[in-house]
Amino acid sequence: MEAEPKKTDVMPLEANELVEIARGAEEAVEAVKKIITMALKVTSEKHWVNQAGRPYLQGDGAEGVANLFGISWNFIEKPYKV
Repeated sequence: MEAEPKKTDVMPLEANELVEIARGAEEAVEAVKKIITMALKVTSEKHWVNQAGRPYLQGDGAEGVANLFGISWNFIEKPYKV
């Protein structure tokens, strides 16, 4: 009788599965590059500030990026009794 694989055992991938994983990873990298490029296009130099040699996006720029991707947020106030 053959022993069942332990939960810690890793099942080997078939060659075609490995190729598909690589293709998916490559597509994901390209998608992230496009997203970053699009986000940078809606900002300008005035939207960025240099803090200790690192660029940080300020509020107006962040709002532009959020609008590009349909993201919105609200500040939730603490509940209070009337």
